[in-house]
Amino acid sequence: AVRIEAVYEHPTDWYVDEKLGSDSNRGYHPDYPKRTLTDVMTNTVVTAGDTVWVAPGWYTNGVESSKESSYNQLNRVIVKAGVALKSTGGPEVTFIAGSASPEPVKNGDGCGPGAVRCVKLLSGALLSGFTLTNGYTTCMTGDKGYQKGPYGGGVSGGRVEDCTIRNCTGVRGGGAEDAVCVRCRFIDNGAAYIGSAANGCTLVNCFFSGNLIGAYTALNCYGIRNCTFLPNNEPVVHFSTTSVACSPDRVCNSVILCKGGVTNAFSCCVFSKEGNTDAKWHGEGSKELPLAEIGLDEEGRPLSRTSAVVDAGDNGAYASAEMGGVDLDGSQRIYNGTIDVGCREYDWRGEFSRVLGSRSSVSVVSASPAVTTNAIGGLRLSGDDCALNVRWTDAGACTKRYSFAAGVTGTGTLAVYRDGADEPWATLTAEAGQAVFVFDSAAAENRLSFVFSGEGFAELSSFAKHKGTVITIR
Repeated sequence: AVRIEAVYEHPTDWYVDEKLGSDSNRGYHPDYPKRTLTDVMTNTVVTAGDTVWVAPGWYTNGVESSKESSYNQLNRVIVKAGVALKSTGGPEVTFIAGSASPEPVKNGDGCGPGAVRCVKLLSGALLSGFTLTNGYTTCMTGDKGYQKGPYGGGVSGGRVEDCTIRNCTGVRGGGAEDAVCVRCRFIDNGAAYIGSAANGCTLVNCFFSGNLIGAYTALNCYGIRNCTFLPNNEPVVHFSTTSVACSPDRVCNSVILCKGGVTNAFSCCVFSKEGNTDAKWHGEGSKELPLAEIGLDEEGRPLSRTSAVVDAGDNGAYASAEMGGVDLDGSQRIYNGTIDVGCREYDWRGEFSRVLGSRSSVSVVSASPAVTTNAIGGLRLSGDDCALNVRWTDAGACTKRYSFAAGVTGTGTLAVYRDGADEPWATLTAEAGQAVFVFDSAAAENRLSFVFSGEGFAELSSFAKHKGTVITIR
């Protein structure tokens, strides 16, 4: 007799599509997705390490219940421990919506029995790329008139990345509670009691606007790094529990245009005079300026390199793997050697291009964080594997001849690559002294990559395009 054994291979990717899916599907193939988030979590064998991919749409169906203290809280979806719930289209087109209580408690701002939170994340779960909206928590009124009930109308627990949390309400932390929130936008959230946007969270590269119901925008938060708070928010921070130490580095590298709160938790922040934060709370490395002089647009982006937030942060306060290497917009987090204050980084590539190309058509495509402007009117590359990529364009000169100057200080080596070649076109060490490199090209576009490795630094300057020969006199 021949024995045949079936080998079951557990799928690690699952699919949901509220427009094209059906909950009668098994959900582990993109052509046969589930329809509701609840069904993929409750009627499949999704386990830790799996990813659930969610197509664009509005997810307003399905509900799961969680027991939180003595309260029964409804959730649009509960993401299992260690599972990642990710959108395929991003927060602009992918929405998870909760719902207000059918019988809201007086002064509960929509909270009450039967209210539906957007998402609950169990231990180690990840939520990425959604807009969470109209989420609420259940609620009751305490003996002293304070509201009691679950926290976090938008999301509770886990790690939340690249999400917009809008128009959500909880008893505390209207947008989020007990979550690590990275590159998230908190807009128009509120609390039935306190903590309009967040409670008990870690907040990194986040943006806050219009969080005006429930005193203090970020309550009892364990760390706030590189966040931006517009003027239209409740005072930023407050610590009402001894479990969160009110240390001077609790809030770092952040732009605070509303009132900062009564706390000594700040360092290296930019405050507006209009926010009226008492100067004794500013902390080390902070500055206070009139709102008009800080130089941000309505989304918190630096308008120019002269903005007060540019290169004004503390790199050491940001050195953590969980914070990520990009800002709120997904752009490089550090340019010109020093991190900016706030949720968005000023893009120095245009400035670098002007430094290098004052007499030529040079544009900087990419630059390592350690590429900086220098005192001789060029750029400096320092540290191991520091890289700069530039593009030279030519409208059609008769003779296409180019040159640039370079020098190395220290024991490192500068390698120069042309047009994506694997091998260097030229190398330079300190022994060679200052060098001028010249090359001809028949192409309309030339690409150069500079990579410095080793101890010391390399400096680049005098990028030029010539109509004839280049004579170098040494």
